[in-house]
Amino acid sequence: AMASLFTKMIKKESGVKSDYTLTNVVFNKENHRITNFSKAEIEGLASALKANTGGKITVAVYTNDGKDDKESKKISDKRANVIHDMLVTLGVPKGQISFEGKGRSNAAKAAGDKVDIIVK
Repeated sequence: AMASLFTKMIKKESGVKSDYTLTNVVFNKENHRITNFSKAEIEGLASALKANTGGKITVAVYTNDGKDDKESKKISDKRANVIHDMLVTLGVPKGQISFEGKGRSNAAKAAGDKVDIIVK
């Protein structure tokens, strides 16, 4: 089901949003490794990207875990890279994925350490 949703996003089908917030990604605050995630979402995203080799996404991560804006941006960059690396490990070519730490740029998303997938 998740692969189908992401495929529709990548193909930019009518009525389908071009962004998606992953529902359950939890990072270890000390080392930024993922401690919990929705396997169906990550595997579905990887499957859709591998099947649609022209599709490109940006992984955008928000957090307010740093002591200030600059540190939160740095932390969110590291976490976005972790999601990127996970997708590459699942066979998605690096060229299909960019990533960006958003830090505290959206207070509500930063408070929840949100991870957005944005189709380019």
